[in-house]
Amino acid sequence: MILKDVIYEAINWDLPKDVEDISITGVADNSKEIKNGYLFVAVNGYKEDGHNYIKDAICQGASVVIGDRDIKGLDVPYLRVENSRKALGVITKRFYGDPSNHLQNKDQVDIISYFDQ
Repeated sequence: MILKDVIYEAINWDLPKDVEDISITGVADNSKEIKNGYLFVAVNGYKEDGHNYIKDAICQGASVVIGDRDIKGLDVPYLRVENSRKALGVITKRFYGDPSNHLQNKDQVDIISYFDQ
């Protein structure tokens, strides 16, 4: 998939022409899962901030990085979004597909909760 198709709904501005046709082979928010051609989305987590691992992701083969901080001077294109966690959800749904499309019976969904006391 190419970048402009992967992030179509995640940004509200036009991509620079020189990056829109970059081939994306996967999407990850963990730098240890990055392979050549992956899109790395830097997310501020509960224990760690993914922005601190951008250089690791690039060394692992990330071809594009998305984050919500002002970062310059990277060896790959960096796209700043308002909320990288929200962008990650939109991007992974777009790249890997919407899991709700695979439900057998979409009209009848039973939800059962168990509470331990």
